[in-house]
Amino acid sequence: MSGKDFNDEMILHQSFMKKALDLALNGRYYTSPNPMVGCVVVKNKKIISQGFHRAYGELHAEANALKPKDIDFSGADLYVTLEPCLHYGKTPSCTSKIISSGIKRVFIATLDPNPKMNGKSVEILKYAGIEVYTGILEKEARFINRHFFKAMEKSMPWLIYKCAMTLDGKTADHNFKSKYISSVKSRKYVHELRAECDAIIIGYRTAIFDDPLLNIRLKGVQKKINRIIIDPKAALPKDLLVFNTPNEGNTILVIQKGFRNKVTDQIESQGVEILEIEEKSFYIELMKELFKKNLIKILLEGGGTLACHMLKNRLIDELNFFIAPKILGGKNSPTPFSGVGFEIDQNTVVLDSLRTKKIGNDILITSLIKYN
Repeated sequence: MSGKDFNDEMILHQSFMKKALDLALNGRYYTSPNPMVGCVVVKNKKIISQGFHRAYGELHAEANALKPKDIDFSGADLYVTLEPCLHYGKTPSCTSKIISSGIKRVFIATLDPNPKMNGKSVEILKYAGIEVYTGILEKEARFINRHFFKAMEKSMPWLIYKCAMTLDGKTADHNFKSKYISSVKSRKYVHELRAECDAIIIGYRTAIFDDPLLNIRLKGVQKKINRIIIDPKAALPKDLLVFNTPNEGNTILVIQKGFRNKVTDQIESQGVEILEIEEKSFYIELMKELFKKNLIKILLEGGGTLACHMLKNRLIDELNFFIAPKILGGKNSPTPFSGVGFEIDQNTVVLDSLRTKKIGNDILITSLIKYN
């Protein structure tokens, strides 16, 4: 095969995998704690079937793609964004379906990070006489499921810090009023971001000053999100919206151990879950507990004090900053990260994969965080 032929073939493989990645994103609101997965089946260089994992507990992408009874899959190629499963759980094994369907070649973007998998289905497919190729658009495949990879590799949730601020870096005015800093389009985008997550976290001050409902208001999306309120001393008033709207989503009140007697009966009567955490390593232990609850993608919507605690404990993985074309000024106006901060020569936090996007009149800056 000439160099040109090889390049042409690789471009074709990448185009089919790109289609599978696009399909995977269709499940972004409902698959957690499962990963998003897309799949296309190709014969004679044409897609003959496709599928994606729609929701947790439903058929996997490969099963959906191989579901049609009127399609002859023998000799076809299958492109999938994540290594096919082996286990019989809520759905049958995708590896066995691939083998029985007559697929000739399987192209996998990335292996499953789950230690129970991690290449095992590749071995079984090869043993069954199927050609298997891995690593096509692997970086892109890992990126869309970055929360899943962290959960599997570190047993911790992926934490996204969402913040709206003015051009001069103020998240509220000197009276701590922060509503409507960002545009209508940005606020709609935030609800899309919420819908992709398992939970929202806020702290004491945000609960007091904003009294947010913390629900998902997005047309066509029926999903309730977990609302996590951090109130170490259990001092929040009982009449807050999050404590009195059980139909909008599950609420978890996080307190320090030793303050359970401060929680009012009214709060507990509304079905609010009380989570007690030891004061030592409070934030790290909190994230470990949330992981145990299968909350693996979490949106931090708290203020600068809470964000600073999370950052100093190396818990924030991603930033979503909305920059509005406004100026507030004032030394007492809050900023995205409060507290003492880092020394300039520490170089502790490094931003990676920085992207910008215009939303209405605002600029959205997204970035991954790396810790030195």
